[in-house]
Amino acid sequence: MKKKEKMRKSGHFSRQLKLYLFNSLNYPILASDLERLASRLFCLWDGAVPAFYSQGFPYSICVSLENIAVHGKPGDYLLAKGMIVTIDLGVNYLGYFSDTAFTRIVGNTSLVDSMKNEKLFFLRRNNLLLAAERALKRSARLLKQGIEVGEITSLIYSEITSSGYFSSPFYGGHGIGRRLHMPPFIPNVPNKLSSLKKNDGKIILKTGNYICIEPIVFERPPKLKISSDG
Repeated sequence: MKKKEKMRKSGHFSRQLKLYLFNSLNYPILASDLERLASRLFCLWDGAVPAFYSQGFPYSICVSLENIAVHGKPGDYLLAKGMIVTIDLGVNYLGYFSDTAFTRIVGNTSLVDSMKNEKLFFLRRNNLLLAAERALKRSARLLKQGIEVGEITSLIYSEITSSGYFSSPFYGGHGIGRRLHMPPFIPNVPNKLSSLKKNDGKIILKTGNYICIEPIVFERPPKLKISSDG
């Protein structure tokens, strides 16, 4: 099996797991139960293991709730109706990695009660998610041979800020393939607006490159800190 076929297979497994977990959040559920569901699926896939094991992370998925930006642990806590949750997941299939994530509001929002204050609550949260989705889809449409990473960053940042939201230079996308995280780093904030310059934005993508685009959107200017367990 060639590299391209292995990457496609890895991505196929990631997509299956993503859809399964997305639908599992139609109703409140424990984060640890999501982890158990993910682990069961991996048992069915010959040659596939959780990508995060390669980083020393002992879980199949990351569960980041509410104001946790990234890499939350799937512990024994309830994901209740109305909460914003991000599920980050990846697959290592025969040494080839895929990485994906989704963010959604817990609960079937089509069944939201008719109370005005509850509708406004969900609308405000949903607008945040839609801004991230627009940034992802628009930047993905840019991808082609010869595009500079800085062009992707500029579009992501423009989409986020024009919607009235914020991002952080500390988190972004990356290359992927034989390792989970590979160059280039794809920031969500342009270098000219950031003190963190991981690349100059001039890196050119070529045919055969695999990348992950990861817009991370905040309702207010973020004040990030790393927890004691990393």
